[in-house]
Amino acid sequence: MLTAANKKARFALPARASIWYVITSALERGITFIFTPIFTRALTTDEFGLYPLYVSWMGVFTVFITLELSGNIIYRGLSRFKGREDELISTSLLIMSTSAAIMCAAVLIFGDAMTRVIGLSRQIILLLIAQIYTSGVVNLFFAKCRYFYKYKLPSFINIAFAVASPALSLFLINFTRVRSEARIVAPLAVTAIIALPIAASMLYSAKHRFSPDIARHLLKNALPLLPHYAATTVMAQIGKITVGRFYGEGELAKYSVVFSMGFLFSLVTGGINSALSPWITRKLAASKGDQIEATAQKVFPLLATMTLMGLCFSPEGLAFLAPAEYRSALGAVYPISISVLFTFLVLLINAILLYFEKGHLVTVASLIAAAISIILNLTVTSRYGYIAAALIQAASSFILLVISVIMLGGVLKKRSFSNSKYLRVIIVTALFAWLLFALRDVFLSRVFLFISFLLVLIPQALECKNLIKEK
Repeated sequence: MLTAANKKARFALPARASIWYVITSALERGITFIFTPIFTRALTTDEFGLYPLYVSWMGVFTVFITLELSGNIIYRGLSRFKGREDELISTSLLIMSTSAAIMCAAVLIFGDAMTRVIGLSRQIILLLIAQIYTSGVVNLFFAKCRYFYKYKLPSFINIAFAVASPALSLFLINFTRVRSEARIVAPLAVTAIIALPIAASMLYSAKHRFSPDIARHLLKNALPLLPHYAATTVMAQIGKITVGRFYGEGELAKYSVVFSMGFLFSLVTGGINSALSPWITRKLAASKGDQIEATAQKVFPLLATMTLMGLCFSPEGLAFLAPAEYRSALGAVYPISISVLFTFLVLLINAILLYFEKGHLVTVASLIAAAISIILNLTVTSRYGYIAAALIQAASSFILLVISVIMLGGVLKKRSFSNSKYLRVIIVTALFAWLLFALRDVFLSRVFLFISFLLVLIPQALECKNLIKEK
């Protein structure tokens, strides 16, 4: 009886931590969603457009400054170096500090050339590096907290940041001469206030602030995956970067808002992927790989239907988020939303490839798709604008999916997916997305379609009930 009670208590903490992280993430997204229409109306499109360009390049720089150490790599390290957790975190921090210092030196030496390529001033680039570094410090701390299920302090910090950052931005916009830069300075100031004491605590707690064996382990695991992370980031951001480069920050502001709308659905697909990834590992370890495809065949149509339901009211969603001048970019929402579905399948395939230690195939697929995306954006988006960028986002995601399916088939020595079924779902989803775009000004027709999709969704959800119970 006591043993049973101990087991119950042991599992209660991870469950509580998971619930808290889900709630905190939802609150963060909700607060961001609330502030977006305020910013789009408080700033002109040119003023609003600087921040999306800044965020796009932040994604690219983050890979090379943080080396993605706060993700799966740090979790593997915490599992391996038990009893030396503080040394691991401290060593990670020092590696990240070295990367940031090297990047700052590069900006100081090659600042003029970087400014011409990136489209941001040298000062803004240095602020970008500082933002990435301070965020990286906080993320290292969060990674350690998550590993030990210490959820209260990270949850409080996340919510405090979500409120303080946009509030300070609005103060700077309304009461100072800093307007377009306010959304850059405010998050950096808030993050720095959080990160500095955390960094000092990390270094103070470690018996050895830098451990060569830990550093070798971290770099051995991080460096081979950098091309994959970089390619994935470039693929996601190149469209926005190209629009900002060729059409200015005003057009980038419009595309950025609809891009965020399109990727809003990734909250759902990302959550499902987080649940399925460890499940996939268990099934493969138990030689029950056939169940993976059976599950994917149920989940994918469900996600496609949910995507179409969201697209039914995309005109109203954009009207809430931004004033009328942003409406010209509405058409970009539809292909971007569909690209999220392709990414969902790619992540499932990647989980299988990584289980079989075929990470190099994941990297190759990402590099090929990123190269295609870059070429298409530079040749097509530069001529036809953000609608072309959205279509290229969907096309390059589909190409990545096709390459991943082919590689998975080679690894498993058989056809890995019933490709025709997924292709049918994709074609039907694309046709209905086009229909919804054509009916963007006919509200009642979209309501009728929404009800129809809901009736389709109910039996799909019932098919997934066993999976939902398990998770």
